[in-house]
Amino acid sequence: MKNILEKIIEEKSYDDLGHWCLNNLKYFSEGKNLFEYQQQAIRNITKVLHEYFNVEKSKHHFFKLYKSYGIKDISYSVKKYQNRKDKQLHKINSLFSLFQNHFKINYNNGDEFISGHNFMNRACFWMATGSGKSIVLIKTIELIDYLQSQGLIPKREILLLLPREDLINQFMKEIEEFNIGREKGIQLVNLKQYEEDKQRLAFNSDIKVYYYRSDLLRDERKENILDYRSYENNGNWYVFLDEAHRGVKENSLMQGYVTILSKNGFLFNFSATFTDDIDYATTCYNFNLEKFILAGYGKNLYLSQSIFNFTNDKEDFSERDKQKQVLKSLIIFTFIKKQKKENLYHNPLLITLVNSVQNDNSKNKKDADLLLFFKKLEEIAEGSIKDDLFNETKDELQNELKTYTNYIFGEEKFYFDSNLFKNIKLKDILNAVFNSKTNGKISFLEGEKGKEIVLQLQTSETPFALIKIGDAKKFIKNNLDGKYEMTGSFDSKKYFDNINKNKDINLLLGSRSFYEGWDSNRPNIINMINIGKQDAKKYALQSIGRGIRIEPKTGYRKRLSLNDPDKNILLETLFVFATDKNAVKAIIESIENEKNKEEQEISLFDNLNKPFDLLIPIYADANSRGKIAKFNISCESLKDFKNYIFSFDKNTLLLKTQLSKHDLYYLLDELIKGDIFQIKNENTYRDMEMLLKRLTEHISVKNKVVSGIKEVENEIIHFKNIKVINFSDEEYTSFKRKVINVKDFEMMDKKEIEEKYRNHEISFEEATILYGASKEDSFKDLKIKKIAEHYYLPLIYSEIEKVEYIKHIINVKSEVRFIENLEKYIKNSESSNQWMFSKIDESLDKINIPYFYKKENIYRNFFPDFIFWVKKGFDYKIVFVDPKGTSNADYQNKVDEFEKLFFENNEAKVFKYKNYNITFDLKLIANDVNSVGEKYKNYWLGNNDFSFLEIK
Repeated sequence: MKNILEKIIEEKSYDDLGHWCLNNLKYFSEGKNLFEYQQQAIRNITKVLHEYFNVEKSKHHFFKLYKSYGIKDISYSVKKYQNRKDKQLHKINSLFSLFQNHFKINYNNGDEFISGHNFMNRACFWMATGSGKSIVLIKTIELIDYLQSQGLIPKREILLLLPREDLINQFMKEIEEFNIGREKGIQLVNLKQYEEDKQRLAFNSDIKVYYYRSDLLRDERKENILDYRSYENNGNWYVFLDEAHRGVKENSLMQGYVTILSKNGFLFNFSATFTDDIDYATTCYNFNLEKFILAGYGKNLYLSQSIFNFTNDKEDFSERDKQKQVLKSLIIFTFIKKQKKENLYHNPLLITLVNSVQNDNSKNKKDADLLLFFKKLEEIAEGSIKDDLFNETKDELQNELKTYTNYIFGEEKFYFDSNLFKNIKLKDILNAVFNSKTNGKISFLEGEKGKEIVLQLQTSETPFALIKIGDAKKFIKNNLDGKYEMTGSFDSKKYFDNINKNKDINLLLGSRSFYEGWDSNRPNIINMINIGKQDAKKYALQSIGRGIRIEPKTGYRKRLSLNDPDKNILLETLFVFATDKNAVKAIIESIENEKNKEEQEISLFDNLNKPFDLLIPIYADANSRGKIAKFNISCESLKDFKNYIFSFDKNTLLLKTQLSKHDLYYLLDELIKGDIFQIKNENTYRDMEMLLKRLTEHISVKNKVVSGIKEVENEIIHFKNIKVINFSDEEYTSFKRKVINVKDFEMMDKKEIEEKYRNHEISFEEATILYGASKEDSFKDLKIKKIAEHYYLPLIYSEIEKVEYIKHIINVKSEVRFIENLEKYIKNSESSNQWMFSKIDESLDKINIPYFYKKENIYRNFFPDFIFWVKKGFDYKIVFVDPKGTSNADYQNKVDEFEKLFFENNEAKVFKYKNYNITFDLKLIANDVNSVGEKYKNYWLGNNDFSFLEIK
């Protein structure tokens, strides 16, 4: 599977898009900001829209870009006949029948087809369940409205399609949150009211979004079924399709209707599980389950080797074995719960998903899966489990946990305290699972009427489990009436809605009614009982996604670092138990499909030997406006605009522009004086509303200032995202081994290593690693080196500038030459200063120098190639180094802006942080310093000049 669109835009600079960039990219609502990965999704779709709408014949342009990545002319085309047999039988492809009146038909050797270029006006977001797709979707709607108001993309109506009613209701709640406190919110209108709504006068400026159930869009009209042809609107829709594109046969025509509705607009497709090649190819942002977990935002996945078998055939699986299997998940749950500390992480939850809930009514009546699990639960609650069975089960489980330490994704290992595990007793399960100190019979009460059954031991004052099913009344009648005592109801009727807050409910049992549409950080165990192979493929990822989220500390939604004293491996793990080998295989197949075999990631390592605090500046907008750049406009447009704006009174303009009085009067004054305008007759404006908006933004630009100093946290991350492409398993393993060997290199000879081992200072494993480690190594065209002063280890570079099989390393000639010269300096230097440095990757890192780009009157970010930190006592210097030097576009402008930020009266400003006196410097490298203007010569160095690493 190839995510081609993501590659097309990867090297495109978001910061250079100017007016295309959405203001307040991070902000969603009061108290809620987008995570960094969600912001990246918005950056990516902004780059896609810029690439698509900035050229004529956009679809042809995009198809040409896809073909440059290996897509063939015939790719994604829709043929009239799928194969020769169909042609002989005149069996026409249903999608071709649908499309033939909407798209041009092409001919090739007598075959009719609709070219794939017609379907290139689309972008997919492949995002894990629980990653907040709905927030990205809503923010993209905000972006679309913004770009339309700027006149950057065509004006189209927005349509949102979701597959189920509960997802629509969930989305509405997100919209309500988004709208709070906003002057321009989102107004949702049912598509059924489309014609009626078009007749109404609009009295607000809200973003109007029509919505409907995607599965109720057909080519016929019934009570709740809508005929897509009634809403075709010549294909002029921006369509947002959420979780409705899974390749199921009955959905294929719906997808065709969506394609027609958006044929002259754009299709935005959001899902956790794509299946079609075109979805993968047009993915602009991939943050699937694997990436979500590897980035630390989700629990690690542990797939148990134990087999859940709940058939009724005793010869296949004994009652004892069934008890053991249920016991295993309860023992794990108890172990997790006993290790939870107050005010850290979540309250653990065990989920059991079953294939059948109600009994089979056939002659050979079989107990439903839910009832089978329920009976085993009952036996444990009542004390039918003997100590020898419990101990045998615990020993089996302990042996498995010690033997199988790999998670499904990533390099982290599962480990646990076996001594604590050994101390678990049967009474601990009673307390942790059943909220009781003694055994007892199960009683039940009704939660939400007809949907929930709450279980409680008669020896306890609190419930312990919730059964969530479609027909609770039938389950009670068939299985519980007369056998179990029904107790009174509590005040809270809807237990499932409050599952995240309810500490008493430890077990959640049910079927597909809660496979999707809700999120919780509580689950640590998922049992999948008799979910057959086909179902496992379809539901494994959705069900796993229900409990993958994590929040170890309030507001911190990632796994804790390995050296954090509060880290709890158990609470950061989601244990998955499945029914049989086929189900396990299907789950693995589903998860393997998540992995992109063509492109793999490898993470380099933090340098743990940083000798001092590494600091960076914080930027903010100044209170006052700086010097305004000239605004280019034709003489005719300026005349028209003056007539337009002076036709309003000042109070109306204040409301219309949202400017302060001071800024409005400044604009009106400048229109009379004309100082900020530069006449260029090619810059013609017809839309005066848009021109007013552009000018309002133009005069509202504030200077950037340094508002403070902070320590580096997540501003340098590119080394955790090294991408290797088309590596075989052997190449991948070999490359990783060399990276680790160089990282682990220490300046010791073999005798010293042997002595440390003999003195028990290092283990045999550590000694072996040190024996095999080297300070540098090579792989293909790559140099792998350990430079002790670098921010991360090892440093990787290539002297071949266009090395295609790896990304986010050093491969620009000027940077490589700089590193090689720096190595020579290190070898010969006798400096007493402490210093460190890091490569900066423009596409992923967040260390930059803002500078004013006069041509467009906006601030852009200048990303130097390297940052150096130099310390001597309390004197501290931060140096930005860019080896590209005079080849760097707009360098004079960048130097000028650097001085505004970091200089005062021609001297470097001194910034205070802790006890440090901090100054900043910028160094650019030129082969010929004489080619540089006199003012800027202080900023240039020769290739071998590292004097900036000295503090005098």
